[in-house]
Amino acid sequence: MDFKIQGNYSKMIYRHTRTEIPDQSEFDRHFHPYYELLYVKSGSGKYVVESAEYPLLPNTLLIIRPYEFHYVCPSKDSAYDRYVVHFNKAVLFGSALTSLSFIQTDNRHGKGAYFALEGENPALTAALSNMDSACNIFEGRRRSGEKEETMQTALLSQILLLLSLEEHESRSAGDGDMLGRIIEYLNLNISRDITLDEISQKFFISKYYLCRAFKEHTGVSLVTYLNTKRIAMAEQLIKQGEPSTSVAYQVGFKTYSSFYRSYCKYLGHSPTKSRGE
Repeated sequence: MDFKIQGNYSKMIYRHTRTEIPDQSEFDRHFHPYYELLYVKSGSGKYVVESAEYPLLPNTLLIIRPYEFHYVCPSKDSAYDRYVVHFNKAVLFGSALTSLSFIQTDNRHGKGAYFALEGENPALTAALSNMDSACNIFEGRRRSGEKEETMQTALLSQILLLLSLEEHESRSAGDGDMLGRIIEYLNLNISRDITLDEISQKFFISKYYLCRAFKEHTGVSLVTYLNTKRIAMAEQLIKQGEPSTSVAYQVGFKTYSSFYRSYCKYLGHSPTKSRGE
């Protein structure tokens, strides 16, 4: 299964999707530079965010923060019906929203925010359903984009405020969770030149076991995990105007040539294209 960097949205994106017989191969392992709200109306299986696993069940909701590696493993035995909202923090207005605990990012311990809602939450499901209604109302109408976005942003604000009244779980690695502590270490030191030898020595495990366990959990090699996250960071810095020659070293590459090859491999274009040149 591929590990993907997904695009950068400048506005809120919403969709409601139902898959009658889920096929695991269709659900990529990925991360992105924006937030994701995933609410399950029906289905079963599990969510994976970094090294944490959560049960995927009806009336569960997950907030995934920027750059958190994640994927879902829905069971093929039941239909997977979900609401998904992608958004940037910039669409949220007021400190009441931007200061919510589950909106805050933590590169070391961030493993999503999981809500197991007691029964069906009428106010929450109504707000999500209203997003469907907004799409239907404005669908096909010319010059409706700004009005539709305003309505959806208002509904997103309502959903987040309702969630602030619910208890949520955000797991961190325990002392016995070796893989979790390794992933935390990688994220904390993502911009350094981290080697397999360093990690092997620090956690007292063989490089063979390290590589095998990491690949089994994430579906990708440790080196691929590091490089994709570094390239995603680099893309944001370049879009902000940083020169690619200095960005390469800022995100942990030893040479510009290795950075350039990785950038083209994972994003499909050169660093200059990200700057719009």
